[in-house]
Amino acid sequence: MKKILVMLLLCVNAHAGEYFVTPTETGGEIVLTNRKTTNCGDSLMFMYVVMSDQSVIYGCWAYINDKIHVRYDDGNRRVYDIKGWTRKTD
Repeated sequence: MKKILVMLLLCVNAHAGEYFVTPTETGGEIVLTNRKTTNCGDSLMFMYVVMSDQSVIYGCWAYINDKIHVRYDDGNRRVYDIKGWTRKTD
């Protein structure tokens, strides 16, 4: 399963409507997209977090060394394990 998720994360550009989600500890959801944006530079992709109060935090992400690395727009950085993410499509 881990290898399948890794391959999907590395190949997310294959399907524009694919994205990955995981719940937050406070009832929200982290969403990793495969969309590029000028805010993220060449090697990172767009992501966002929908908080339990429906507010949104934006950022960028990359898959590096079996971990998901996130840089939030407010400057915070986090590293997440790949376990617990679900692939979805539009």
